[in-house]
Amino acid sequence: MTRARSRRAVFGALFLSLLAVGQADAQDRVLQLTDLGQITDLSEPQISPDGRSVALVLSRANFRDNRYDDALAIVDVRTRQLSILTERFSTLRHPRWSPSGDRLAFLGSSGQGLQLYLQPIGADSSEVVTADRGGVRQFAWSPDGTRIAFVSPEGRPEGSAETAHNRSFVVGDHDYLATGPRAPLRLRVLSLIDASVADVPVRGSVTGDPIAWSPGGDRLVYVSQPEPYASSLDQRSIWVVDVQTGSHELLTPAPAFYEAPRLSPDGDRVGYLTPEGPGPIWTPHRLAISGSRDEIAVDAARQIDRSIWWFDWLGDDRSLLIGAYDRSTFSLWIQRTGERPIKLPLGDVVPSRGWSIPPDPGPRKGSAAFSISVGADGSIAFVGSEPNRPEELYYMRSMLEAPERLTDLHADFARITLGRVEPFRWRSDFDSELEGVVVYPPRYDPQRPYPLVLLLHGGPRLVTTRQFSFAAQLLAAQGWIVFGPNFRGSTNLGTDFQRSYLEHGDEGAATDVMAGLDALRSQVAIDERRLAVTGWSYGGLLSVWLAARETLWAAAVAGAPLTDYVDLYALSDRNRLWGHVLQASPFASGAYPDVLDRSPISRAHRIRTPMLILATTGDLVAPVSQSYKLYRALRDNEVPVEFVAYPVSGHYVADPVHQQDVLRRWVSWISTQFRGVAARGTQKP
Repeated sequence: MTRARSRRAVFGALFLSLLAVGQADAQDRVLQLTDLGQITDLSEPQISPDGRSVALVLSRANFRDNRYDDALAIVDVRTRQLSILTERFSTLRHPRWSPSGDRLAFLGSSGQGLQLYLQPIGADSSEVVTADRGGVRQFAWSPDGTRIAFVSPEGRPEGSAETAHNRSFVVGDHDYLATGPRAPLRLRVLSLIDASVADVPVRGSVTGDPIAWSPGGDRLVYVSQPEPYASSLDQRSIWVVDVQTGSHELLTPAPAFYEAPRLSPDGDRVGYLTPEGPGPIWTPHRLAISGSRDEIAVDAARQIDRSIWWFDWLGDDRSLLIGAYDRSTFSLWIQRTGERPIKLPLGDVVPSRGWSIPPDPGPRKGSAAFSISVGADGSIAFVGSEPNRPEELYYMRSMLEAPERLTDLHADFARITLGRVEPFRWRSDFDSELEGVVVYPPRYDPQRPYPLVLLLHGGPRLVTTRQFSFAAQLLAAQGWIVFGPNFRGSTNLGTDFQRSYLEHGDEGAATDVMAGLDALRSQVAIDERRLAVTGWSYGGLLSVWLAARETLWAAAVAGAPLTDYVDLYALSDRNRLWGHVLQASPFASGAYPDVLDRSPISRAHRIRTPMLILATTGDLVAPVSQSYKLYRALRDNEVPVEFVAYPVSGHYVADPVHQQDVLRRWVSWISTQFRGVAARGTQKP
């Protein structure tokens, strides 16, 4: 074990001083792109065992070194005092209290991969306790605090000098950028008494999902899949393994997409999330409980008609806290066996995901989990935002009290005039009333018409909510109305609405968007000559689809657009999983023409709207080949187009410099096209 001396006092003062930068200079003005540097990202709150404090991760953009600097902080629940515990890390995540509450474990990196650190409360240094070559992906304290189970990649076996230079590999369900086989993930146990590390036998490759100890500390719960690839998500199983004997018990039925297992307080049952129907990503997720006593999960499915994104046990095996997108917010419910669910009074506060939805900036922490913690006394801490306030830490002393804000990291935003955020409802050809979000320009005057920008979310299972959105507010600050519709496939209106995407596809989603736009145009004064359609990922797909479908747009922005279902099936990291959406392999007999016809690229020749294409060259979700095809299609048809590629990995740029560049180009492209429309309108015939 190696002790890393920290500059806790110096760095703590520096980090807290940076949080205050800008407050003195802020005036009554609109949001600017440079305000991105004033945002502090909060994530992964954890209530201490005694309930007196909350640990969390703070992240701040460092434009000089082009990274996000992370810090481990503690907030005193009673005094609201925020203290910085650690020195600067380029990456810090997953803080977890020891059972006694005397120290915190976390994953940290200064550029050499994530390793496990221990931070004694009150000490001036943290200690690294692992040195796994591939880094650590996940960990959990044993109930007595003497051991830590963790997940890390298997090491490569030693070979001869000749084989050491042979880098060939057999291709299976790899993505198209793979340069070798991916190492399976293993399960290990670290003793904090003698620093020994023991491997625990597992079935298949362990996933990055949470692992959990049984109350007696003799068994571990983990998720595995046959191969360590994203395309194996639908072949998962949940196991319980005896740490000493290696004996296994299978908790789940046939292999499927199982995730987020949580052991009940008595250790008898495991709750987990699993999709309802085919397709691990595109169908609603329900709560399931291992064993025969599944009543509480049945109650939740029947009474909370939403795709479940998060849950945790509440002190016994009969009560759960459940989280799901709900119209234009994210709601929490208490579900007890045999009782009706109780929705918690969150007001305007919207709990936050572990990462922001592009093109919103923020550190990419590799986790989509919501930042919520449940204390032993029934209290709740979570990271959330309000429509006109970026993320803060919120706390509920009891589940029926309104949340109180424990931090004040973005007080300076009160001096910035932001756009009003409102939910908006309309009807499409779906049975229920749809709901999205409208952000109006600052100092909005309902008597004059405004340009409008569609900001389409990805997924399509993601949701546009009323939480603070830097991207939406920046667009609104240009004097534009911003409309974020939730279309079929979104998870905010129940299982039937989400499932309908598989039946009606991209045209169904486009129909919902246009119905919402028509409804908004009938109620709000819109400059009909200046409409823009924009989005990232699936939002980029819909932008391309709508640009080919409609001729009313003055500008379009397609970020990481999914334009070719054949490429997605053949090249992406999810490859064969796309068969669940396509309901066949593109290469099955006679299927290729139909799959290509369903792809937006087959409609690209109809596009006449000037389009900006943005993509990363290392995108495994939406291979950049699709953006090149779209670019060539528009160029060959003499449509104004600009294609900007970012030579980085990931489905969205992860560093602050490129995130700022994405937003700058997004705004600039729309502004340029809108000005062109205005100029043409003033020309004399």
